[in-house]
Amino acid sequence: MSKAREFRLSFFGVSPERGFLPIPDPLISLPKEFSYLDSFGLQLPELIKQGKVNSAAMELPIPSHRQLNSLCLNNPALQLAWVRYGFIQSACVHSQRTGAPISICKNVALPMCLLSKFMNKPPILSYDAYVLNNWKRKDQSGQIKVDNLELIQTFIEDSDQAWFILVHVDIEYEAAVAIRNLREAMLAVERFDKDALECALWDIDKALGNMIATMKRMPEGASPDKYYKIRPWIMFFENVIYEGVQEYGGQPQSFRGQTGAQTSIFQSLEAGLQMPPMESNELAKYLEEMRLYMPYSHKRFIVEMEGRSKVREFITSMAPHLAENYNSLVDKICDFLEIHFEYATTYIHSKTNNPKGTGGTDFMKYLKGRLDERRAKSYLRK
Repeated sequence: MSKAREFRLSFFGVSPERGFLPIPDPLISLPKEFSYLDSFGLQLPELIKQGKVNSAAMELPIPSHRQLNSLCLNNPALQLAWVRYGFIQSACVHSQRTGAPISICKNVALPMCLLSKFMNKPPILSYDAYVLNNWKRKDQSGQIKVDNLELIQTFIEDSDQAWFILVHVDIEYEAAVAIRNLREAMLAVERFDKDALECALWDIDKALGNMIATMKRMPEGASPDKYYKIRPWIMFFENVIYEGVQEYGGQPQSFRGQTGAQTSIFQSLEAGLQMPPMESNELAKYLEEMRLYMPYSHKRFIVEMEGRSKVREFITSMAPHLAENYNSLVDKICDFLEIHFEYATTYIHSKTNNPKGTGGTDFMKYLKGRLDERRAKSYLRK
């Protein structure tokens, strides 16, 4: 079997056309026996507004292990259940007063924790549920572009919240060309095919340009004043009790909140382009931890790329004329990270004295550190 066949994108749950987005489009309603979960999800914004999330959650049926296990045979349904419970659970936690012991009722905690085992991820709303599997097309024949998308699940009825999330869906879609060409670049190196490598680098460069153009559209539909009202619902969990979950023994648990650091795009780019690892142990440790919150197959994709890609080595030793192409990719990755840093400054840092981001880190320090290291260490000498 050839090496090209050994590295099939589909094996890692990656699509040549959509990258890390699902095929087919995400499911928008669950099987009949879980219809109560869809109903609760649709009512969630009103329950939040009325301050009734927790009391209503305590009335939810607790599905049996058999019922939840049946979802594993229907991956789109499993993903939608993960979206619904993730939003409901975060709403339950963040609608409670801080300072007092915070707990999640067993009606939500038990199914969420069982689903987390199926998903190989911590039991908290993560980027895959917030973004990757939380969209539908207005026009089914139209493109996966922010203008043609709507949310499946939301915390509050607010167009700014929807735009913020759906811009990220659009970015993921644009990234697909880059992701599939990372594979082409790696395989071109293994064949010693300089021309194919150059073509792959060009295509990655174009995809990064499109991602940047999409990211720059954020202010069109999401204002800093409104975004800050959305952000509290996706914050990290700190000392939260999952009622009825035996393995936790009633002990408080802490997990990272949903954050853009959980996208698989940039760790894939860094691995596929064989970019130098972070020198900051704190940053490196955090990025490694973020993989725990990614879909398991996507994490394996990054790990496979890390262990196999020789793109940077090959350009340095065998194709120095491609250093300029490589450095253009570094430029664009840094441009994207800089835009992200600017948005973090405008949308978050200017609105709060709390240095912690949704993932629980000093987010300004983290974002600036990652950008500075990439600028300082990633370019090839011509």
